[in-house]
Amino acid sequence: MLASNSRSALLLLLSSSSLTSAQQQKPLLDQARSLAASGASRFNIPLPSAFAPPPPSYGERAQDAANAAKGAADSARNAADNAGKGAADSVKGAADAAQSVTEDVAAAAAAAAAGATDLGGAESLTWWGWRDVVRHSGEQGSKKKEDEIWMVYVTGNKTCKGHCTGLDKAWTEATVLFKTAPTSPSLATLNCDAEELLCGSWGAATGSIWTFQLPAPNPSAASQQTPIVIHNLNFTAATNADITRIHTRELWKYPERSAELSTSSSDSESEGAKAKPRVKSYRYEGMLHPFDGLIAKNGLVTPFAYAVWGLSKVPSWAVMVVISLGSRFFMSRQTNRTQNQPQQQPGQGNAAPQGAVPAGKQ
Repeated sequence: MLASNSRSALLLLLSSSSLTSAQQQKPLLDQARSLAASGASRFNIPLPSAFAPPPPSYGERAQDAANAAKGAADSARNAADNAGKGAADSVKGAADAAQSVTEDVAAAAAAAAAGATDLGGAESLTWWGWRDVVRHSGEQGSKKKEDEIWMVYVTGNKTCKGHCTGLDKAWTEATVLFKTAPTSPSLATLNCDAEELLCGSWGAATGSIWTFQLPAPNPSAASQQTPIVIHNLNFTAATNADITRIHTRELWKYPERSAELSTSSSDSESEGAKAKPRVKSYRYEGMLHPFDGLIAKNGLVTPFAYAVWGLSKVPSWAVMVVISLGSRFFMSRQTNRTQNQPQQQPGQGNAAPQGAVPAGKQ
């Protein structure tokens, strides 16, 4: 077998030497080297130098380098195309997300202008169920150990005599912006037109936002305080950006920062004009505190709420009639008392009563 391969390779080598053209010699030389290499590898015989492949020429090396460079350029071009496509897709995704947020804000503003009651999908608080809503998630099985922030917007267009329309729109737009934020508070709405008892028990005024800092449940603590900060909004100047800054600037923790959110008054161009605050924040620790107040701790919330609600239902003219009748009653009693007193005669002074014995004649 080896002799046959060697003989065939030798004949091919000799026949290739008779050819003058390099292009004609190259196929025969390659075939001869292949036959010799296969035979030598089978019988572990060193390959003769005549059959060894020649080193590549400089032209072949240059051609190989050119081919490698072309392949690298093609790979780089494909990578750039893919990267550009990915960047374009990322930009397109960001634009689509921004467009979606813009559409959501516009839809929310339109809904608020149309008088929608959900106001951006925030939880609606009721007299009977607000405590099941405004509570820490740890009470519902969550393992969260940090304090949770609740923002409750107090509204009621009838209660605030039609001045809450602009704030309702700003709140609705802010709820959409909160949904896109990485960290956002829990949101709720209190409508004083429908929940008069709850608004009365809190003493809540329309056009304000109440922020509750709910502590994580701690069974070992005897009692836990729930800090509340009330943010009064400017009916004509407050915007959705001001509402979102309540959370981003942590006004629920540092209410004094609300002084930064101010706008000039209508005559701000004139010298000496005072700044008109858009948000005014302060801590609330009064007796009407929903969690820590005196009325809440003594279980008097329900009777107090109904008393306030009953007084609010009394018309103003009835109150004036009662005040007028009461004042007339007390005035008439004072007049009758004055008329029933005995009148002294002129010149009597402090004369002794009739029938009295002078002190010196006893």
